[in-house]
Amino acid sequence: GDTTPTGGTTTPTHSATLAELMSGAVSLAEGSPSAPFDALPSGVSPVTVNSPPVVNFVVETPDGTPISGLTTNEVALAFAKLVPGSDGNADHWVSYITRTKSGTAVPDGAVQATTESNGTLTYHEEDGYYSYAFATDVTSVTLPGSSTLIWDPSATHRVAIQLRIRDANRATVAVANPYYDFTIDANGDSVPLVDDSRSHIVVDRSACNQCHNQLSMHGGSRIDPQFCVLCHNPGTQDAVTGNVIDFKVMIHKIHRGTALTQPYAIGTYSGTAQDFTEVAYPQDLRNCTKCHDGTLADTNGHLITPQGDNWKLRPTQEACGACHDDVDFNDHRGFDFIAADGTPDNSECVICHVTGGSNVYNPHAVENVHWSQAEAHVADYQASIEAVTLNADRTVTIDYVITNPADGSAYDILDSRFSSVRVYVASNNTQGVVGDDYSGTVNVYANGLTNGTGAPSATNPVTDLGGHHYRVTTAALSADAHGTARVAIIGQVKELLLDVATRLPVDGTTTVNVPMRNALYDLDLSTGLAGTPRREVVATEKCDSCHGTLGVTFHSGARNSTEVCAMCHDANRLSAPTMADGTPIKESYQFKRMIHGIHSGEMRENHFLHGNMSNGTGNDFTAEVHYPGILNDCTTCHVNDSYRSDRGAFATSVAYGPDNSRGTADDERMSPKAATCASCHDQASLRIHLTDMGAALDQTQAVISSAVYERCDECHGNGGPKDVKVVHGIR
Repeated sequence: GDTTPTGGTTTPTHSATLAELMSGAVSLAEGSPSAPFDALPSGVSPVTVNSPPVVNFVVETPDGTPISGLTTNEVALAFAKLVPGSDGNADHWVSYITRTKSGTAVPDGAVQATTESNGTLTYHEEDGYYSYAFATDVTSVTLPGSSTLIWDPSATHRVAIQLRIRDANRATVAVANPYYDFTIDANGDSVPLVDDSRSHIVVDRSACNQCHNQLSMHGGSRIDPQFCVLCHNPGTQDAVTGNVIDFKVMIHKIHRGTALTQPYAIGTYSGTAQDFTEVAYPQDLRNCTKCHDGTLADTNGHLITPQGDNWKLRPTQEACGACHDDVDFNDHRGFDFIAADGTPDNSECVICHVTGGSNVYNPHAVENVHWSQAEAHVADYQASIEAVTLNADRTVTIDYVITNPADGSAYDILDSRFSSVRVYVASNNTQGVVGDDYSGTVNVYANGLTNGTGAPSATNPVTDLGGHHYRVTTAALSADAHGTARVAIIGQVKELLLDVATRLPVDGTTTVNVPMRNALYDLDLSTGLAGTPRREVVATEKCDSCHGTLGVTFHSGARNSTEVCAMCHDANRLSAPTMADGTPIKESYQFKRMIHGIHSGEMRENHFLHGNMSNGTGNDFTAEVHYPGILNDCTTCHVNDSYRSDRGAFATSVAYGPDNSRGTADDERMSPKAATCASCHDQASLRIHLTDMGAALDQTQAVISSAVYERCDECHGNGGPKDVKVVHGIR
C-alpha cells in the first residue's frame, strides 16, 4: 500500500529514542487504546488495505514526544475480522494470521491464531510515526481447512499491536496493547468505527486489573482482553491437552477452577500442561458483573463495554457450559440442543435464560440465577455510633442505630433478624509496647439479645432511646487498659431467603446472612474524649475489589472492615490448633501476619496453616492460594505508603509460653519489623539476615523491649539503599 501522507504533516520538535526509553530517561504514554492511531498526522490513514495491509501508528512519551528506534523486535501485530453472531450464537473474532502448533493431543497440529512481526517496519522521522507493512496479504487468507476467503471490507476489523520494550538485561520496561476498530472504504483506507452495535467489547481491562493489578500474560506482553480475543478465537485448540482455548471458554473455566467437575488444563510452550482446577475464585462466583458491566462509561458518558451485558442477554452453550461443565446439552431438561453436525444450537437459549416482557420473573434467567441476596442487600444496612461515654467505673456506654442509608429509616434491632449484631471494644494493655497495633485482650460484648429471641439480655441490657435508637453499657474495662480504645459494631442480618426471580420469601422460615456495614469509634481512655484514629494501613475497598463485599466471604458477613479485623487479629492472636501429628502450629494470626501469609502462599518456604490441621478442618494456604496480582506491589492493599512506615508496632506472639496462656509476657514473640517482613519472606536465609540485623524471632516481650534493636531502616527505610519501595519495584 501507499504510505505517502496525503495531507498536511506535523513535524515533531524533537524525538526520544528507544535507548532513552530503555534507560528510564523517558516513559511511554499511557491512555486511550486508540491514541497511537488518533495521533497520526492529518491525512495519514491508520490502516490501508490494498493487497498486504499497512498500519500507521505513533509511539509517544506522556508529553507527546515521538519515540524513535523501534524495530520488529519490539512490536507484533494482530489483525482480525468480527463475525456477527446469528441464531443465538455470539459475535466472534477470526484472525487473518495463524500458525500450526503440534502437541501431545494434536500431533498433526492445531491451527491457532497468532501475531506477526516479520513484516517491514518504517519510521517516518519527519512526521514522527511508524508504518508496518504486513507480510500477510489478508485479502487472500482463507478459513482453516477451507477455500472460503475471510476478507470482507464491510465487516468490522481490528488491528492490535503488542508493544514490548526490554532493556539490555531483557527486563520489560514498557508494555502497551493499542488497538483500532474500523471498516474499509472503497479506496482501501480505514474508517473508524462509530457504531457501538458493530463493535465487540465485552469486558474492559480495568475489571481484570482489579484482581490482577495489570493483566500480564504470555511473558507480560498481553495486557488487554481486546488483544487477547484476537488470538483466542472460537474453535481454537490447545495442542498439548486438546482443550478449547476460545477466550470466553478459557477465562470462565480458569476462574471457575476448583468448582469445575472436569479438569481444565492448558499446555505451556514447554509442553507441560498447567491444571487450572486448582484455582479458587476469591468471591461469589455468581457475581458476573465483577467482569461484565454494560454500564461502564468514560467521562463523556460513552459506553466502554457496549456488549458488557451479553452475559445476561445472549447466553450460549459455549460461555455458560464453560462454568456449568456438568450440563449435557444433548439432553438439557429433555431437549436436545446439539445440531445434527455436532455444533451447539444456541437459538433457543434466550427462551429460558433471558428476562423481558412477561418473562421478567423467569426463574432460569441468567441474571436471576446469578443473583446474590447478600451482595444485593448489603447496602441496606449501616451501623452508626452516635455517642460513646467512658464512665467512672471504667464501663463504656455506647449509643447507636442501624439504618437503611437509602432513606435514613432506623431498624428495630429487637427484632430477631438482628440477633447477630454485636458491640466490640478493643484496647491496649500492658503486654505490648505502645504503638499502632492492638495488643492483649479484646473485650467482646453482646448487644443485649440472646438466642435470636429478641429478648433483652440481663447481663448487658439494651435501652431503647426511642425511634429505634439504642444504648448499651459494657462491663468494666481492665485496670491496665490504656491508650486509644476502639469501639465497633458488627453483625449480619438474618433475612428471609428470597426467590431469585420473584424476590419473595421462599418459605417464610429459611434465612440468609446479609452483612451489615460496620461502625467504628476511637475512644481516648485517658480523657474519655474521641481519640486520634489509628493510622490507616490498608483499605477495605481494596479488599473488596477482589473479594466482593468482604463480609460475604468471611465470618458469615459479620466483619466487613479491615479496621474491625485488626481488633481480634491482634499481636497476641495465636494458633492454638495442631498439625495432624499433634505438633503445635507455631504461627501468629495477627492480621498482618495472617494476610501476608495467606496471600504470599506460593512464595513461602514454610506452609502457612490456619485452623486445626489434626482433624482436617484447617487450611493450607500455601497449597490452596494462588495470588492473581503482582505480589510485590504492596499498594494493592496498603494506603498512604503504610507498607514503608517506620512507626512503632507490637512484637507478635508466635507461640504460648510455659504458662500456656495467650497474650502473656512469657509467650514467644517476633520483633515488630521481623514479624511483618518474615510473613512473606520466611526463607531460612532471610531469617538469618533478620537476626543478624538485630531482629528477634523467638524471644519474650521483656527481651524484645529491652535488648532488641531492629536495624532494618538503615537499608530498607525511606531513601535507603534497599528502600522497600525500590526493591519491590513500586512506582
